[in-house]
Amino acid sequence: MIAQDTLINPQLKRIKQRRDQRIYVRIYPSYTTLDGSEQTYLLVHCSSQQPKSDQTTLATYGLFLERTDYTHAPGQNASEGSLVNKFKSVPSKTYEEPQNFQMPTRTIEVGPADGSRLPRLICHEAGATGQWVTLSYCWGGSVPLKTTKKTIFQWQEGIPFDQLPLTFQHAVEITRRLGFEHLWIDSLCIIQDSFEDWSREAPRMNGIYRSGVLNIAADTARTCHDGIFTIRSEPLVPLRLPLNSQKHSVRSSMYVRSGDHNEGWDIILGSASSLSSRAWVFQESVLSPRTLRYGKRQLFWECSQCILGEMSVAPLIDASKIRGLADAYKTSLKMLLPAGLTQPLIGKDAPRGKTRSRVGLYNLWLLVMTKYTQRKLTYSSDKLAALAGVASFFETRIGDRYLAGLFEGDILRSLLWRVMDPTQAAAINPALAPSWSWASVTGAVELEVPFTASIVTPQAVGNLTASVGRADLYLHDGSNAPAQHLTGISRAMLEIEGYLLLPTAKTKIGYDRDRLNEIILRIHDQTRNKVIMSGISLHCDIGKDTDDLTDVCLLHLGAWKWTFGLSKRSTRLEIVLVGLLLRPPDSSSTAYRRVGIATTKISLQLKNLDDVYFIEDMEKTISKTWDKTVVTII
Repeated sequence: MIAQDTLINPQLKRIKQRRDQRIYVRIYPSYTTLDGSEQTYLLVHCSSQQPKSDQTTLATYGLFLERTDYTHAPGQNASEGSLVNKFKSVPSKTYEEPQNFQMPTRTIEVGPADGSRLPRLICHEAGATGQWVTLSYCWGGSVPLKTTKKTIFQWQEGIPFDQLPLTFQHAVEITRRLGFEHLWIDSLCIIQDSFEDWSREAPRMNGIYRSGVLNIAADTARTCHDGIFTIRSEPLVPLRLPLNSQKHSVRSSMYVRSGDHNEGWDIILGSASSLSSRAWVFQESVLSPRTLRYGKRQLFWECSQCILGEMSVAPLIDASKIRGLADAYKTSLKMLLPAGLTQPLIGKDAPRGKTRSRVGLYNLWLLVMTKYTQRKLTYSSDKLAALAGVASFFETRIGDRYLAGLFEGDILRSLLWRVMDPTQAAAINPALAPSWSWASVTGAVELEVPFTASIVTPQAVGNLTASVGRADLYLHDGSNAPAQHLTGISRAMLEIEGYLLLPTAKTKIGYDRDRLNEIILRIHDQTRNKVIMSGISLHCDIGKDTDDLTDVCLLHLGAWKWTFGLSKRSTRLEIVLVGLLLRPPDSSSTAYRRVGIATTKISLQLKNLDDVYFIEDMEKTISKTWDKTVVTII
């Protein structure tokens, strides 16, 4: 057997590595083939330290005898096919051949692999089915080649290959290489100077990406001119070793190098990726069932079952080992969402053993929302439109009404968002999103009541929880928005019945600053000259200037509690009372506007804690000094 530890002193110059660095190599056979053939592959583990039985290796490689040039750009030696075949043969993974779906309105027919025919724009008849590849990329400003009312007929005759931006050219090459005929690129498949065509096609993007056979992600391209195939940031200079095994009928060479087999994946997820920060690309990544990601270091395969690297044998991330939302920080949303969104999950139509509660799906949506708001938009007016595809899937699967970024069945908890950095936030045109929606401001938001990492899902407690009455969306002509209308609203209103604190001659609201310069609210009873409530933290949606809070009022929404595990013997109890900070109506309106959120929170690490008294005391004060009323928020 070839399993042995070998000490190698490389004489080869290695980029950014010392010439005399020692690499310990461990070789052993793999009895799982990677391409369906009967050939036995040998696995190579190498590290910079003497191998131990319990040591985590720095690299893992499969022996691909045809792979001898590691200085090429990722993808330029047809490694996509190897990566796809590798996924098909991962143990315990069920590979399903892509199905035919209804074709988009238009696709690009890429032509034969030899380039003997130009790509051309195809307009599909209604009901036509097939398979297509999608492209995720950054425009990087204006795209020089696009489909317009003037060019649409010209592109149906043929699109000059050399006029395509480099990223488009490479996408065409990849599509041809993988054996697919159709490619969907937004700038070419949507008529860019037609508002009617854009309005019709934009809501269909969820189906285009969700039903596409594969998504090509140009992670390193900052613009459409940069291309997908880029020179590796650090060439993978290998060390060639003789490889001879009579037992396994191998007589050849192998190539090894030091490094981590998953290197580059953190860059794909981080700021170095041109796609990871773009809001429009977010739903493309989430909805696409399979993605080939082209990074600086290597090529990655990403799907709902696993993430594979070009240089790895085993999956970098295995979905079967993900514990749901608790592991959301270390995986991709593709692993969390498709399993819950490819079929009905609530009611009699849900497959056996696959049902999920509405709470679980609401939690997924809140995770999507918080991750999405961390991304950048060129135009803030696109904030709801760029997430409409994902929202449509949730609306269908949950069976709930979507209200400008929130779901009606979970609206109270969803209202409890706050801007992470209000000093950098700005208001978005009120005609595009109501003030009670997170889409009304720029910047990232987070939730006061968590949706993950707790032992027990947060529960509303107490007796003064507010109730939502009417919730209406209106179109530009003043009519009510129809069901499943996700974008293009002109205004929205929300009626909430609850306890409202208004500054009066009897009750005064004052503000202090804590040691972190955060705003702390106190409520003073003027008749008794007594502070009746204090320690309430205020989080403005925009800015931190208390001068802007002289006329605001406070609407109590309710109290929530949840527990976290500290050890087998103790848990931490969290209790939070939350209210909305509202600006009263002016002479031109009878409705309030949200300007922030107010919270009172306690955290106790006690076993069998009785938390009733804290909530009862707070609610007793609220019921005596606040007015119960119905407010309309726009």
